[in-house]
Amino acid sequence: MRRAGRAAAVLVVAVTIGGCAPKPTEPVVSAPSGRGPYTSDYPFAWAPDGQTVAFRRVVRSSAGPQGIYLVRIGERVPRFLFTANILWPQHGAFSSDGRRLVLSYRLQILVIDVASGVASNPFYTSNGADFPAWARGDSAIIYARVFASAGQPADSFGIHIFSLADRTDRALIAEGQVLVGSYLCVSPTDGRIALQNVGPTGQRILLADPAGFKLQTLFQAPPLHYVADLQWYSDPVRGRSAVALSYGTVPEPYASYLADLTGGPLEFVPDLLGPFDRISPDGKRFLTSGVAAGDSVVNVFVRDLADPFGRPPVQVTWWNPP
Repeated sequence: MRRAGRAAAVLVVAVTIGGCAPKPTEPVVSAPSGRGPYTSDYPFAWAPDGQTVAFRRVVRSSAGPQGIYLVRIGERVPRFLFTANILWPQHGAFSSDGRRLVLSYRLQILVIDVASGVASNPFYTSNGADFPAWARGDSAIIYARVFASAGQPADSFGIHIFSLADRTDRALIAEGQVLVGSYLCVSPTDGRIALQNVGPTGQRILLADPAGFKLQTLFQAPPLHYVADLQWYSDPVRGRSAVALSYGTVPEPYASYLADLTGGPLEFVPDLLGPFDRISPDGKRFLTSGVAAGDSVVNVFVRDLADPFGRPPVQVTWWNPP
């Protein structure tokens, strides 16, 4: 079982924000029917309970239109939550209580009430907004403004924090400058923010505190190399936290690694985490797209992160024609 490749639209945002070089598309195994895999579902986000997942369905099915759907692992009938297509949304996260889902849709931030499916737009920015994440305690939304116009103040661009309590928005200032980056992820324990950033010598992973007073470089990539697809990795049993990422160079294939919070060398991850794969809250499993034996549709599966090629993957979604 192999995963479907990245949608081309991801590259537009990545180049705009962080200068990411495109990664080669991973081929998928042809289906026995000879028609080839038909992409239906992409992983989107894990709920905090570790059993409910959100996925993005890009074609209409018997369950309803294109959209973000929710399903519990082991159950076959998903619930429609919000509209979606092949381009949007691609980045989002559940609140710590699982009641809200924040996402970027057409470069604006939306908050979806999970129970009702009602969407709200907490703010608007003409600078575009992507890579949303919840601040610790769900009191604010951290996101990246993706472009700026000539003559605008410096803080119109870069990483911003929007407070849901007082409806204020501020740029994240680090080392006297607005912090610019993409692929944001937030530590669930102390609220630190990991992000991809372009420094003087190339792309790097930075770790910033919410106040912006401390800045740490976790990893500096050599010239002509890239880092992307950051996710927070937590293993509560071992008490370990790290940042999962894709790392490579063009035209060589990329690979997956863990960046330790101490700033040590990258640790290779045996399985290749794709741009839409999502690590579970307990750090033991991950969601991925793949094709079941005898099928010709790309659905969502869950696999063991510690032993990805040992235990058989568990199918999470099924596509049926409308």
